[in-house]
Amino acid sequence: MPTTTGPGPREPAYFAAGARFGAERRRLELLEQRYDPVTFERLRAVGVAPGWRCLEVGAGGGSVARWLAEAVGPDGLVVATDIDTRFLGHLRTPVEVRHHDVLTDPIEPRAYDLVHCRSLLMHLPDPAAALARMAQALRPGGWLVAENSDYSSFTSVSPDHPRAAGWNRAAAEVMAVVEGHVLFAPNLGRRLPQLVAQTGLRVLAQDGRTSVRRGGDPVARLLTKSFDHVAGPVAFAGAGAELEAVLAGLGDPTFEFVDATNFGVSARHEPQ
Repeated sequence: MPTTTGPGPREPAYFAAGARFGAERRRLELLEQRYDPVTFERLRAVGVAPGWRCLEVGAGGGSVARWLAEAVGPDGLVVATDIDTRFLGHLRTPVEVRHHDVLTDPIEPRAYDLVHCRSLLMHLPDPAAALARMAQALRPGGWLVAENSDYSSFTSVSPDHPRAAGWNRAAAEVMAVVEGHVLFAPNLGRRLPQLVAQTGLRVLAQDGRTSVRRGGDPVARLLTKSFDHVAGPVAFAGAGAELEAVLAGLGDPTFEFVDATNFGVSARHEPQ
């Protein structure tokens, strides 16, 4: 998943490129735990079936590709792509793993019954172009399912908690720095229906899901590990103290917060 360490155009580079294999594998497992149940619900809703050809873009740790492989069976195909395929080596037939940049590398046109991406678009310099290329890979009747978080809901739950007011201010400042310095797009999720509609596909389902989380729980640990990868640029931009305040809340089991909203859009390439 592409990102950068400062202002300016982003070059393709894995979000956690500097992380050790084991540490990043654990972070991806927490991400899968956070999102897999809703992702699988959305994929079931579009009717993934035996024999389908599926493209999983930004496959990460491979849990979605593994689920798709079970759904399509031996007569189907799952192509799992990422710009860092270190965590996909455990996948087996009918999964094909490809090192691939969705913005620049070739994608077979009109070849897939399903194209799916999750937690990817917020890290790309041109998410609209990526979605357009994914749409072009669909067969008539095929489905695009795109998912992305939106951190506008990332606030404390109880205004009476001693951390609440300061944490909300700190979280807003950190996200403003992240967005202003082009580290990733924390509020992209709400734009997902519009971005998908611009591809010409017919949007048939869209929703946003969030939950209340507690400091120290799996989502809080995931966020802590993820913030580690932008800590340097955030501190350089003058928001190091704010990030420390956010991390302190994420580690406090008495503190509850609203997680980022997980937006999902399902759209179909309508047959002519």
